[in-house]
Amino acid sequence: MTDSFEADLDSLALPDSSYFLTQVGRRRLAFPSTEIAEVMLVDRSQVLSLPFYQPSLLGVVHVQGQLVPLVTLQVLLEGASGVTREVFNAVQLNASSQLAGIALVIDQLVGNCTAEQLAQDSTIEPFNPEIVPADLWQPRRWIPLAV
Repeated sequence: MTDSFEADLDSLALPDSSYFLTQVGRRRLAFPSTEIAEVMLVDRSQVLSLPFYQPSLLGVVHVQGQLVPLVTLQVLLEGASGVTREVFNAVQLNASSQLAGIALVIDQLVGNCTAEQLAQDSTIEPFNPEIVPADLWQPRRWIPLAV
């Protein structure tokens, strides 16, 4: 009985070459399933803003005893003004990712695909962590207005 139960669980698991498909503005981005810790639903009222940082760094949210930075992909990819919805989705990356621990704000989770489907569909872009600028974590200087 246990063997068949484990076999059923194995059949539900995503293969290592699977990807989560997301929508960010007009783009469809694919994230390797091995790099995703969780998909979160975030209420805007739970976000602590970080003034003096780049607009793409929306703020931080408290998740399971940790502060998780929220990066708005639509601002980075399309220069949009940011998140306007009260509740939004975010993909938190795990320790195997270059951007371990951060959550990337997405418009919606579309589904999943295999590496073969990703290679064949030119409308899907694989997520590239290099789009997140290295200086994102550096606060901007506050410059007082001249009187």
